[in-house]
Amino acid sequence: MLEERPREIGTRGVNGPFAALPTEICHFIMEYADKASKDALAQCSRHSYSITFPFRFNRIKLSEVNHRPWLNSFTHGWLAPLVRWIRAVALDIADLRFLKSLPAELTVFPNLQSLKFSLHAPKPFEGNLFTTLITSLSQLPYFQNLTHLSLNFYGYVTQFEPGDILIMGTVQSSFADQQELKKEEIAAHKYERALRFFPSDMTRDILGDYLSKVQVIEKTLSGEIYYPKKLQSLELGMGSHQPYYLTPVLNCPAITTIYFDYSPSLLRDSKNLTPMLQFLSVKNLVIEHVARFPSPVVIANLFPNVTSITITKHYMIYWSEFVTLLPRVRDFIFPWPRVSCRYAGTDFMDVGMRSLIAGMDNMRYPNITFRGSYDSEEGYHKEISASCTVVVDKSGQWDVKWEGDVDFDPKDMKLADFEIEMLDRRILDSDDSDIWGEEDRGSVYSEYIETEEDGGPVHGSAEADDADSGDYRDFDDEYGDGDWDDDSEYWESEEDEAMDLIA
Repeated sequence: MLEERPREIGTRGVNGPFAALPTEICHFIMEYADKASKDALAQCSRHSYSITFPFRFNRIKLSEVNHRPWLNSFTHGWLAPLVRWIRAVALDIADLRFLKSLPAELTVFPNLQSLKFSLHAPKPFEGNLFTTLITSLSQLPYFQNLTHLSLNFYGYVTQFEPGDILIMGTVQSSFADQQELKKEEIAAHKYERALRFFPSDMTRDILGDYLSKVQVIEKTLSGEIYYPKKLQSLELGMGSHQPYYLTPVLNCPAITTIYFDYSPSLLRDSKNLTPMLQFLSVKNLVIEHVARFPSPVVIANLFPNVTSITITKHYMIYWSEFVTLLPRVRDFIFPWPRVSCRYAGTDFMDVGMRSLIAGMDNMRYPNITFRGSYDSEEGYHKEISASCTVVVDKSGQWDVKWEGDVDFDPKDMKLADFEIEMLDRRILDSDDSDIWGEEDRGSVYSEYIETEEDGGPVHGSAEADDADSGDYRDFDDEYGDGDWDDDSEYWESEEDEAMDLIA
């Protein structure tokens, strides 16, 4: 965050020899400097700040609150010489009056290539908001030069209560009232009701009359709403789950990478969204969260040419299902698996990998990488990564070869207090089960207890616990705080007081 201007020391100051060098040589030196050195040098003089600027920041973040003074700094102020280095901008818009005007002011950046939108509006506005945003963007001079676009929609529900108090949350209505109106009539009614929270007619002038989901989809399929032709990557982040966010990709032959907040589902809600609809140019998928449904087969149907899949946060199905159901994918990156709150050792993953290749007929096994980050017991934050490939050993048999942090020790991972409490509770429950099993052995109810003579583990034994452990899914890994990090970005931050320069 930029809080003050750098001190003007001049060529005779502490950075005198550096300031005398040509800019090209200074940039060459900056490529080998660490972050601390760059930050320290930036404080020496305005010239040094300008030299280090492109190596310290890759985008700026603006909102309707702070954009005017900072855009003036880049046009008429002391930041004007640096305007050519701004290639990415993140816009946070909650006041819909700036939906068109704020992106239009970004024409001051001649080399703009990446845009990220975080839009906050009532949920019924989503279709109209998307239509207005993309349509107005397509008329701006930098639109066709964009290579990356990120769309995030933070929708909320509005409801009038006595006294016209604004309530954000779930609308409570009777089932009978909902049945009296058709689906589209209900949506249109919610749209008109949400407009009542915006007394100015400007909001209606910006968004227009209500557009149903089907109408927006048809506009994207007909080419009326389109993405830049040079777009190479698209990020569909928080709240951007409707089909019309994805369908414009059909007309973008340069797109190779798509980022999903949640795993893609079947395209519905329009007769033209047939199961045969495919996005052939997409080669790479990055997904933050994967739910149990839909099946990974949906990915194979929508993106038949995908060769790389990365899951960055959580997944509720086993990683082996991806490998089995997506045989054409050559590279997988998964979050490091957990066992009893801690990351598992590579021996655990090796067993799973060997079981996987034993049941596969595919001779082209993919490359699989597991990644994770944790705080160690010594207080250090660590990043770990381990990759495995299937190779042929000297005897001609398939074998698994591991590279990376194969010596990772799960005991090095520090647990949070609630994780320790949860593990202690599981141990107590296990002890209680052992006592129960001993007391009931040989009783009249013993016919319900599977014994060793029956061919299975004794109830409450360590073997039984191990057998049940496969069904255990770590609660924190699937539903932890990480799911909501982006959702609190606008409402809980104080970043609107000054422009963000994001490293």
